[in-house]
Amino acid sequence: MDLQVEYNGVRSDPVTVPVLSSRPGIFSLDASGQGQGAILNEDGTLNSPSNPARRGSVISVFGTGGGESAPGIVDGQLIGSVQPVTSLPVSAYFDIGLGDDGPPAKQGDVLYAGGSTGSFAVLLQVNVRVPAAATVTGDRVPFLLLIGSQWTAYEATVALQ
Repeated sequence: MDLQVEYNGVRSDPVTVPVLSSRPGIFSLDASGQGQGAILNEDGTLNSPSNPARRGSVISVFGTGGGESAPGIVDGQLIGSVQPVTSLPVSAYFDIGLGDDGPPAKQGDVLYAGGSTGSFAVLLQVNVRVPAAATVTGDRVPFLLLIGSQWTAYEATVALQ
């Protein structure tokens, strides 16, 4: 994609920049993109070290960068009763980063990935069932969201028991 900036009627030279189909990022509670993620537990309460999600329960992860949604909605548009879902496949993995010394990553069941009623189109909500057999628990458990061929890992964490 060619990008050109105009300021006070003067245009810059065009620059070619790559465009990805998705680039997921998970919102964090301190707005840094790292640490405790903006995640709700199955009962709608905020996930935190003092309120961890249970293995086997459903969590709602909030972020952005899910790529194009279907039906096509313009970024910034307010989502009504028809929630747009991501057009790319979405996966979630737990027990990541254990390497050869630990069990392989476990895939959670993604139940929904798309917009959230009453929010803006740029917001992404992913509802995922934490694997009941997840090995790693604690206050800061890393996990991975894969959307299309792009992922985010080791940035935001979830509290699991």
